[in-house]
Amino acid sequence: MVNFTQFNKDFFPRAGFEWFNTKGVKDVAKGIIAEVTIVTRGYHDHYQGYQVKILNRTGSISSHYFPFSALEVEGEKGKLEIIGYCCPKDIARWYIARPTKASVRGMAKQILSYIDKYTKI
Repeated sequence: MVNFTQFNKDFFPRAGFEWFNTKGVKDVAKGIIAEVTIVTRGYHDHYQGYQVKILNRTGSISSHYFPFSALEVEGEKGKLEIIGYCCPKDIARWYIARPTKASVRGMAKQILSYIDKYTKI
């Protein structure tokens, strides 16, 4: 099984998530949590983005998918994804194509802004 914890911590530095491999959880407001999960989209072990859910005790308030394909590619071109069975030593890392650091920061900021909309509920 591939370990995504460090990959996620690097993607969201100092964001306050508690990571459980592919899933991060963060308190947003009283009785509301944000759940960020790195997900596949149709192909087993091909991780292609983050699914963000805002949840309360009764279920989902909101959900949005942020695809890695929205990131800007640096250097070698290709599809931005993580392929689990191609990760050396079962540590998550980009497969061939790499995103720019600025675009990763931008997506992390966009996801955190989406989550922050629910702090005022």
